[in-house]
Amino acid sequence: MYLPTLESNITSKPSPLLTVVLDAKQQGYDNQQIIQSAQRAAEYNGDYAGYQFVLATINQIEFLEKLNRPTIAYSREFLFNAIYQSVLSGMGDADIIRVCGEYCNLDDSAFCQLALEYILINRIPSDSEQANFLRIVDSKINQGLEAVCELFVGLKNICLTNLLCNVLDNHIYRLYVESKPAEYFLDLSKKIASTWVQDRLKRVASLIAKETCKELDFDVIAGVTPTSAPKSLEASDAVDEIIKSSQLDLNEAGELVVSVLKDFKIETEFVGAFNGPTFTRIELKLARGTKFSSVANFGDDLVQQLGMELGIKVPPMVSSVCGRTAIDIPRIDREIAYFRDYVNFNDDIDVNRICIPGGVDVNGNFHWINLCDDNITHLIGSGRTRSGKSQFLKGGVLYLARKYPPSVVRLALSDVKRVTLGKFKNLPHLIAPVCKDAKSTADMLEFLVAEMELRYQEFDAHEDDGIENIAQYNRFYLGRQVMPRVICWVDEAPEMLADEVYQQRAEAALSTLLRKAGAAGIHLLVYSQRPDRDAIKPQIRSNFPCKTAFAAARPEDSYIALADDKDRRAYHLLGRGDFILRTNEFDERLQALYLADDEDIEYFRCLLSEAINQHDPYVAWESGLTFNDFVQQLYLNKGLVDPNAVDRIVTNKEIKTQQTKNKQTDNADLYQHGKKVEFRANYDFNVEFDAQIKNQILGLHRRGYSVEEIVKEIFGDSSGGRNSDRKFTKLKNAVERYIHSLNEGDNL
Repeated sequence: MYLPTLESNITSKPSPLLTVVLDAKQQGYDNQQIIQSAQRAAEYNGDYAGYQFVLATINQIEFLEKLNRPTIAYSREFLFNAIYQSVLSGMGDADIIRVCGEYCNLDDSAFCQLALEYILINRIPSDSEQANFLRIVDSKINQGLEAVCELFVGLKNICLTNLLCNVLDNHIYRLYVESKPAEYFLDLSKKIASTWVQDRLKRVASLIAKETCKELDFDVIAGVTPTSAPKSLEASDAVDEIIKSSQLDLNEAGELVVSVLKDFKIETEFVGAFNGPTFTRIELKLARGTKFSSVANFGDDLVQQLGMELGIKVPPMVSSVCGRTAIDIPRIDREIAYFRDYVNFNDDIDVNRICIPGGVDVNGNFHWINLCDDNITHLIGSGRTRSGKSQFLKGGVLYLARKYPPSVVRLALSDVKRVTLGKFKNLPHLIAPVCKDAKSTADMLEFLVAEMELRYQEFDAHEDDGIENIAQYNRFYLGRQVMPRVICWVDEAPEMLADEVYQQRAEAALSTLLRKAGAAGIHLLVYSQRPDRDAIKPQIRSNFPCKTAFAAARPEDSYIALADDKDRRAYHLLGRGDFILRTNEFDERLQALYLADDEDIEYFRCLLSEAINQHDPYVAWESGLTFNDFVQQLYLNKGLVDPNAVDRIVTNKEIKTQQTKNKQTDNADLYQHGKKVEFRANYDFNVEFDAQIKNQILGLHRRGYSVEEIVKEIFGDSSGGRNSDRKFTKLKNAVERYIHSLNEGDNL
């Protein structure tokens, strides 16, 4: 096929020719057709410069096309071959680096720079390139030895360097044969910057001095050796060589960091170094009297001072760990921690140790997150796009569903953005359908509050057995029945809380659950993409004992995620599962597991199927409350509640019994002992006050006492355990209702 436009417009001027090539690509011509047409045009017009430009342009386009494809990470061999072909085509170094930086992730881009350097140094130029280089050298010889030595500046290729050295060797030998005096060679050596040439000139001067029995006062340079032979350019061998050469010995790297810090007047001692899957950790001991703040923000300076030596492109994380200072340097050959390599579903189930996968630390040890630990209970986390947060959530949900039967673990899932948790909609562990909006999420959270209260009623019924929490209950009843843990995952919480209609309901339920639900076996795991201060209120965030901070887009996000106005470590995380797990007793940087649910689809489907069809050996305790009936009754009664007539929470079983007894009662009104019994969002028990107490409440309220102060003043300070706390809460809510009723009646 001919390309008339290209053949008629071919010229050695780049701009119009580039336009013609791009037009041809847009018209659907493939690269080979364009090259063939350019070749025919060049043969016809005799303009081979234009043909070479077209060839180089097509190679650049092919390079772009190779990189511009959807993938998680490029094969290192693929990148090496693509860069090698681009170098051979004549594509400029800066253009190659620019394209790699645009289309590759951070690790691949760093590898591309090293690969380009390796190729430029070790490739063997073609015969025509070598001949052209020698012609340039010959032309320089006529200008003098200094002009030839200028060619060493910026010359990287080993083969061309050896060619230049051979030419200079011959030229220096000819000068020696011409019987130039020793001083001539010494004077030249002082004008030459190349160490190799200086060595040659001084050696010749030394030979002449010996022949003439003349003493010269100079030292011959020691240790100057010929340039090494080119290494292998086979992709598999070259990649190994690049990775190996880009990493200093860990101890050497540590000592190098110590020396740089010393240049900045910071005295440290190298303690040790560790190589994790994501980063290399160098641990230092600061000298006495040296503040950690002097090195806390030293990452930018390390990039400036040791970027090439350590292969770092972004500031490393600097943190304080166990009396030492840790500097975490990203690994170019970063490893992926695959989900299937770390999880095990064959271990025995401990109903009082419910875990989700955590991550791998710098020593290669894997950490589990035990939700039954009092230092964890509830988790809050955040992470920017591609931080690995979604993989962490999906891995946690899948592990819980596959490891534990529904009698041991129940799940409540909310995914307002509908991109992460929808794959789990068929699990038998779900207490409700996967919530996809603010309304259903608020309903689910209020249902969990009701479930929590019913569980505490169950504990109260067994006070004589010393049961106050789910762990004690399951130990007491193990073998007969198990009270299941409820794990509530909320993804993109700010999106849900942004809905003004349901915001207040959701926040009230979240606050109640965070304060009281842990002992009842209900755990919240709340995540967001960006932890804005106003999205999740500080009083709610502060009640999460455990934080999981993935890579943050801004330092300010790191401060919020880690609940520390000075901790910007999350800003320096590397994404793709790199996160910080923080509790009151634990603060560690981990690499989360990669589930690969979109790559290894069969493995994911197999685990999901096993979770759905697994054998359940336990009998689960049931509260009698079901989500659908709860929501139906909640909305039927909405706006019809008399706070002073609410006796207690009604279970689903009691509703059906009462409906059978009283055919005339509609779904909105249930009667028991002459009082209306309904669902409420706050689920508090009714507390009756006599006239004397009401007068006391009124008097203290008029004097400006807060509700908490009124309760303490009249009923005393209840601070004797969980039951006392619940009693105080009941009294507080009753006082609030009474004051509210007075305000509504304009009696104040």
